[in-house]
Amino acid sequence: MLAFFRSKQRQTDAPLDALLDSDRAPQEDTAPAAAKKTSANRETIDLLELDLSAMIREVASAVASVRGGASASAEALAAIRARTEALATKSRDAKRDADQVAEATVELAQSTGEIDAQVRVAGSLTNDARDAARGANDSVDGLKASSAVIGEVVKLIANIA
Repeated sequence: MLAFFRSKQRQTDAPLDALLDSDRAPQEDTAPAAAKKTSANRETIDLLELDLSAMIREVASAVASVRGGASASAEALAAIRARTEALATKSRDAKRDADQVAEATVELAQSTGEIDAQVRVAGSLTNDARDAARGANDSVDGLKASSAVIGEVVKLIANIA
């Protein structure tokens, strides 16, 4: 890059030098001056070519760097897409599982209600059976008492006879 500025300085100095040379003394031989000017022009062109080549290399390097960055960005984007798809799949799976848990909870609540109803019926039947058992017990007690009375009557008849 510095050579570019130097060549610019040479280009701007060349006309100034030509003016200074023309103010000094008339040139007797224009061929050496033309050769000198041609040589200076070639040197300036060579410097410009060198600067241009250096800038082209810098641009090529920058292009390669950008290409590498774009490639890395594309790879990162592909990885992000893959992770996003995996996350979406896991999210769908989690939703399906949550739906299944919700359905199971509803079924469990229904089963709990049915079990509660059956327990109440069983409790009612148990109470009825208890009452029947008490009634049977009372009947047995009554039969015992009657049997005792019958036993006394039989003894009394046996004593009389």
